[in-house]
Amino acid sequence: MSKSVHMLWFDEDAKKKTPLATRLAAPVARYRNKFKQPPVAVFVPPTEAEPEGELEGLLVVACKFLPPSHYVYTADPEDFSDGYNEFSTRKP
Repeated sequence: MSKSVHMLWFDEDAKKKTPLATRLAAPVARYRNKFKQPPVAVFVPPTEAEPEGELEGLLVVACKFLPPSHYVYTADPEDFSDGYNEFSTRKP
């Protein structure tokens, strides 16, 4: 059983049209500080995945259940086996 470490982040700047890459810096720093490891992936609302793939060293995955401005960061690559899971809008 893996011990997944996830962090939910509300981004109040998401509506300001700031590029996603710029908005990743603060939550990634907070994640590293809090959990002593970097996140490897971030779930983003489908409307904000620009596009899915790798961005600033993170796997970006559109997640259909996340409301706008909410992001989930994780360091557990098992959550993203083959880059797809049941929460993703990405096709297997």
